Amino acid sequence: MEPCKATNETINVGGTDVQTASGSKTDVTQKRVVKLTAKALAEKLDKLQTDRKAKLNKANVIRKSIRNYMVKNENTGRE
Repeated sequence: MEPCKATNETINVGGTDVQTASGSKTDVTQKRVVKLTAKALAEKLDKLQTDRKAKLNKANVIRKSIRNYMVKNENTGRE
């Protein structure tokens, strides 16, 4: 642990102790967690589902076009 030059604080990055300029140690074990409201969670879920459907539709279009090219390739006798 190295003291910060501006504030003389010592911070243990890997652990949970933080020493302030006054020399007291505080326990920093809990991090802030973003908690979504029910409405925000529902909107996020809807957006994820919409994105998933769009990607699946795009993949289906690509798959169909590849099959069409394969059929055309078989009909022309090329390999």
